[in-house]
Amino acid sequence: MNDSGGRQDAAVLISAPLWFKDSDWIDERDRRHISVGQMSEMYKHFHAMYSETFFDTASNHRLCEDAIQALKSTHISGKPLFLHNYVMLLRETYSHAHYNIFDLLCDDRRTVRLRFWQHIVLIYRVVLHKSNKAWSSISGTAKACANKLTILLHFASLYSIYKDVAHSAFIAELTDEADRIACGTQENRTPSEREQIREYLEAIHMIYKLRHVQRRRSFLQRGDEDDVRERTRSAASEEVRCVLSLG
Repeated sequence: MNDSGGRQDAAVLISAPLWFKDSDWIDERDRRHISVGQMSEMYKHFHAMYSETFFDTASNHRLCEDAIQALKSTHISGKPLFLHNYVMLLRETYSHAHYNIFDLLCDDRRTVRLRFWQHIVLIYRVVLHKSNKAWSSISGTAKACANKLTILLHFASLYSIYKDVAHSAFIAELTDEADRIACGTQENRTPSEREQIREYLEAIHMIYKLRHVQRRRSFLQRGDEDDVRERTRSAASEEVRCVLSLG
C-alpha cells in the first residue's frame, strides 16, 4: 500500500467512531453512556492509531482532537475496566497532545497546554469519585489498593509533563490520596502485592519530589525549538521512567 492510501485509510479510521451506537443513551448533559466493551474498543482504536501516526505530527494531533472530543462526550462509568481504559486513553491522548503543540503552534503554547491541563483536572475529580466506588466491594484489599494507585499514577504522570502550567497543590493532594489508599488494610498481602504497591507509591512520590523541576521550560527559553519535541520527550522519560512502564 502506498503512503497516500495509508493516509486515506487512517482518515477513515479516525472518522469512524465504531465504539458509539445509535442505541446509546445520551443524558441531559449530552454525555453518551457506553458499555465497558465500547470503551475498550475506543481505547484500542486510538492506541493503535497513535502508533500509526507517531511520526506524522499533524495527523497525530488531529487524532488527539478526536480523542479529546470523544472523552469529553463520554459519561464516565464507575466500572473498574471502564475506568482503566478511559484513564489510559486520557493519559495517552494528552501526552501526545503535549508534544505535538511544540511542533504545530508558534504562539500560545502555554495557553493551549493550560486548557488541556484544566480538562485533565476536571476529569481527575470525577474519576477519583468513581474509583472510590468501583472497588468498594473489595475495599481494603491489595487488589483494590493496586487498582486505585494505578489510576492515580496515570494522573501523576500527566502532571509531570504539564507541571509548568499546573499548580503543585494538585500533586500534593494526589500524593496524600495515594498514601491514604496504601495505608489501608495491609493484612494478608503477599510479598508480590506489597512490592507492586510499593513501586506505585514510590513512583508517585518521585513525581511529587520533582514537582518544582522545570526542565522543559529552559528548552523553550533558549529558543531552540526545532527538536524540542524529542528533547522534552527525553526529559519526561528520564523523570518518569518507572511511571510509563507501570501504566
